[in-house]
Amino acid sequence: MVMQVFCHTVSFVAKSTTLLKNVCSTQKHLILFFKPWDIFELHRKEDIDKLRSEFNVTQLHFVASDGYTNHMRETVDQMDDRMYELYLKYHLAICERQDMIGYSHHTLDIFRKGIERMNINIRTAVIDDCERIRPLQKEIADLHHNGRPDLFKTEARYFTKEAFAERLSDSKHTIYIAETDNGEVVGYAFAWIVSYRNHSTYIDFDCFYIDDICVLKSHQRNGIGKKTFSSAASKKLKRRNAK
Repeated sequence: MVMQVFCHTVSFVAKSTTLLKNVCSTQKHLILFFKPWDIFELHRKEDIDKLRSEFNVTQLHFVASDGYTNHMRETVDQMDDRMYELYLKYHLAICERQDMIGYSHHTLDIFRKGIERMNINIRTAVIDDCERIRPLQKEIADLHHNGRPDLFKTEARYFTKEAFAERLSDSKHTIYIAETDNGEVVGYAFAWIVSYRNHSTYIDFDCFYIDDICVLKSHQRNGIGKKTFSSAASKKLKRRNAK
């Protein structure tokens, strides 16, 4: 169950009159007497989305800043350094889950300014793309290594031109390229058809399988991955009548 999300917005200026009426000065301290709604305004997430839609921005992340932490603050305070580091990694792994956002007392909206929806063309790969997709392959290698350095090497696995040409010539394999109007390769998808014939369980059919799909980090959150996937699937399924 997704809880309603509210965000705290400090608005001292708007409430300054109320605050001034409730200020009491002592010799050593300045004491403020106020009610929570005198300095905070609560906003629903849909209000924030509506406000953001009026600007030329693209949302990158919507994060639960504290998530469930505020509900277990005493436990967190008692953690040693090692346990707190593990807890922080756990929090960062789940902080964009909708249920965690609902529990959070504060949220963080991260967006990028001035990104326009670009025209993306999806086409099948040619031999020159062997070199042009290497920045994407490097990003994938870094992502895997940074996540599990105990399993993945730092070096990216690049195709040789011979191996790439062999993949292109195989009728069951197709490589799709996402390209901008100015010719920049910003994404790809590797796909092939797996054929089941005389299987002990399955009827005879062809299965469309996408093994690898990637979009450059600088161009993510623009619908390129979705367009690449949809275009690849529709073309291959139509061609081979695969499932």
